[in-house]
Amino acid sequence: MMTVIIPYTTTLLYPINNKLLDIRKSGRDDGTVEEMLIRWDAIHFGRTLLGYGAMVVTLYGALKSHTRIV
Repeated sequence: MMTVIIPYTTTLLYPINNKLLDIRKSGRDDGTVEEMLIRWDAIHFGRTLLGYGAMVVTLYGALKSHTRIV
């Protein structure tokens, strides 16, 4: 599940990051920065949920393998 985060980041977050960096370098704000930041925030929230999901799956697997039914 953690391996999904890398393509998720490269395909969804990197393009927005690059646009924001280009705007910062050029010093021109065409009025879309706030929209891009809101979109980036929503996409990053999804990335955070993927991380939490991976943690839950890992903990479940670890606890399941150490629990024996007698």
